[in-house]
Amino acid sequence: MGKIEKNKIRDAIQITKLNEAGWRTLIIWECAIRKMKRENSITLIDTVAAWLFQNSTFHELDEQNT
Repeated sequence: MGKIEKNKIRDAIQITKLNEAGWRTLIIWECAIRKMKRENSITLIDTVAAWLFQNSTFHELDEQNT
């Protein structure tokens, strides 16, 4: 098993533990922040703000879904 696969498994375990402890998890990848800066956009901020008011326990933002 490679490094990336091990990281994905580790991350999934940690996210599960956080959810079980009552935490909500939002992952924002660096590429999403770079896209916002490059496009001079507030879309990422709007997306995060909207997520904060939802009941979702997990969301992941990358360059594709900001």
